[in-house]
Order: sequence, then C-alpha cells, then structure tokens
Amino acid sequence: MNERKAHDVAMAWHKGQEYKKRGVLVPYSYHLMGVVYNERIKTDRQRIIAWLHDILEDTEIERDTIRNMFGPEVANIVYLLTKKKDDLYMEYIRRIMDSGDVDAMAVKAADLRFNIIHCLSEDGKEILPGQRGRFLKYLEAIHAIEDRLNDILLGNRIEGLK
Repeated sequence: MNERKAHDVAMAWHKGQEYKKRGVLVPYSYHLMGVVYNERIKTDRQRIIAWLHDILEDTEIERDTIRNMFGPEVANIVYLLTKKKDDLYMEYIRRIMDSGDVDAMAVKAADLRFNIIHCLSEDGKEILPGQRGRFLKYLEAIHAIEDRLNDILLGNRIEGLK
C-alpha cells in the first residue's frame, strides 16, 4: 500500500476544507496530520487509513473509488470509520469497537485524542467555552475505544506466549 498516495488523495479531496483549532479555522490538513502522526498510529496501513478516515464523511468521493485505489480492506475500514448522519455517536463508536478491527480502533483513538485536545485551552487546564459537551462525548468514546483496543492487544500478546 502507498501512504503517499493516501496523503495526496486526502489533500486533494479535503482541499478548501477547514478544521476549528481552538476557535480558529485552519486548513483541514492540520487535523489529518494530527491523526496520522499520533502515537497510536504504528503501521503503514494505519497511516493510510488515518489519511482517509474522514474522506467519505466530508467529501463527495465514493467508497468504490477508495476500493479501486486502496483495495477492499482499506475501503471497508474507511467506511466503518464514517459516521452516518442518523448515527447516535456512541452507537457509531460501539460499531467500530464491535468490529474488532485493531486498525479501525487505532485510527479512531488517534482521531479522538486529536479532537479532545482541541476542546481544551492551550495549557490543557480548562475546557474551552462551548466545548464541554464535545469534550465529554469524546472522553467517553476514547475510554471505550482505548479499553477495547488494549483488551485485544493484550489478548494477542498473551496468546502469543502460549
């Protein structure tokens, strides 16, 4: 798989979009890079998925296009990470956790980590005005995903010792 290709596709399709960084609009690439370079992202496949994680939700690109460019596994994970308009947030998070897909959970954990810090003041000591609801929603989600991901990773390590 090709991370550079994923980067280029994401940059092209998200061109002109913005991310709110502590109340200031910045290019969307800031968010994508923050997710890709998070400590949770460890493999080439996870980096590819991280570049593409919002592409179906925020652009007009089709799932089949992602499938043709990156294969069915990546396309399916990107689709799994796509929150549908009618999804309740924690049902969406549970769907990702129930998939058991380590790559999907790692990317979503990185996404949540990045989003949650932008609900806080620069020094991290205060929740920004108007961000308490988002902060609490993301906090609940990150705890759930991190717990499930850690259970899977620990289980895999224990299995490997037998």
